[in-house]
Amino acid sequence: MVHAQIKEADACLILADKYCEDPDAEDAANILRVISIKNYHAEIKIIIQLLQYHNKVTDNNNDNNNNNNFSTVFNSFASLSDM
Repeated sequence: MVHAQIKEADACLILADKYCEDPDAEDAANILRVISIKNYHAEIKIIIQLLQYHNKVTDNNNDNNNNNNFSTVFNSFASLSDM
């Protein structure tokens, strides 16, 4: 993450491999990447592309004083797997 200069970035974009054999595994790996990045730099905004809509997660913790609050944007592009 030092090489990617995450600490200096305003945002991070994680794109899915739409040609993968297992879209659920791809989404799971990308969600783990989000968690890893947020553990390294909690204030960064992350945009993640998910292949399966059912893998979308939301932040149910609206406590602004909580440092573990994920202000991450999760987008599902299920139509990309149809291309």
